[in-house]
Amino acid sequence: MASVGPEQWKESTIAAIKVAQTLIVRAEEKSDQFRRKNPLPSLRDSCINESNKKIHSYARATREVVIRLKQVIAAVNEEIKALNRVRQQLERSLDHCRKDITMNTQCVSMRLERPMREQCPSDGADHLLGKEHKQLFQQKNGLECRLKNVLAVLQMLNASRSALTSVMQERSRTTELLCHSVSSNPRSTQPTTSPRHIKALSAPAIFLGSHEQFGPLSSVTPATTESIQRALDLCQKSSVLRHECAQAIEMSRQHQSSMQQLVNDALTQKIAETVTLEQHLLVNSGETKLTEQRSSRLLKQQEKSLGYLLGPESSADITKRERLDRPLVKVYQQHPGTDLPEAATLLRATASTMESIAQTQRNLSLLKLARKKLMEDYRDKKIASHLDSDVYRMRRRKADHRWVIRGSNIPLQLPISK
Repeated sequence: MASVGPEQWKESTIAAIKVAQTLIVRAEEKSDQFRRKNPLPSLRDSCINESNKKIHSYARATREVVIRLKQVIAAVNEEIKALNRVRQQLERSLDHCRKDITMNTQCVSMRLERPMREQCPSDGADHLLGKEHKQLFQQKNGLECRLKNVLAVLQMLNASRSALTSVMQERSRTTELLCHSVSSNPRSTQPTTSPRHIKALSAPAIFLGSHEQFGPLSSVTPATTESIQRALDLCQKSSVLRHECAQAIEMSRQHQSSMQQLVNDALTQKIAETVTLEQHLLVNSGETKLTEQRSSRLLKQQEKSLGYLLGPESSADITKRERLDRPLVKVYQQHPGTDLPEAATLLRATASTMESIAQTQRNLSLLKLARKKLMEDYRDKKIASHLDSDVYRMRRRKADHRWVIRGSNIPLQLPISK
């Protein structure tokens, strides 16, 4: 059946339908594109969840950093305590060394009060006292140097602890405004606060469990790693220094003890030798006195014998029979060749007796002089032995170092030997 309506009218309608279909297809394509590109209705909730997750992750990482910083601070505190104990031991050892130097100086001063006979030449005890003085000064200088190093390391540890505390406070501000119900990192274990565990780790190894990257805007800042690495290095240096100081203190104690024992043994031996010589001097002095008394008696007997030989002092007291010109002698001498040896014999006997008296007097004077020297030597040795005994007792009494140095008795430098 032929179309009744005009052709133009039909084509316009068909064209309108085609345009509508084209628009429908285009709209559906655009809808698919918009559906793929446009966010879902839950985008707001997703963004909130993602932001919260990122905040929670940053908070966990920051909290882990804070915990690690606290661990390092605890390790530094323990190291400071240990180093302070070493410092106290060094100061105590240095005080003992100063007291030993003072005691050595007092011993030398006391031994200088001995008589000059006992001071020259110097004995083995003087040599050992000088050697002890020099060794004590060397130990004192070494301990003072180590004490300076310990104080310097303590200052550096204190500065490092202050830096760690500052970093920890700065990192803690991140978690102050967050809810405390935020769970910690499930992969992180309970941190240990053992100083040995902290010292064994390096700064990067402490944060291996964290997902954060190192950077100024991350949870682990360069200041954090730098402060921790410096603290760990100082702890390691302090540990080595503590070990060296402990060895130095022990060696100093052993050297002081051995040297004190050597000096005490030398003083004991010197006292024993002096007492032995005192006894010999006293015995010889007694024998000399006995010989002197015998010589004195002999001198008196010789003088009496000389008096008998010389006869009376006045010629009026000479009896008739004692005269050389008595009648019997005169009658006998009238014969030739009848000279009597009486006068010559008496003269020889008198001269011999006078010579014996002079010799006895000389011997008696020498015996008195020898006995005087023996007694002087005995008194000097007795004084020296008493002084050495006082020195020995003082050293034994002050060996425990439980006494106070009064005044400035310690010289600032070794005495210059002339």
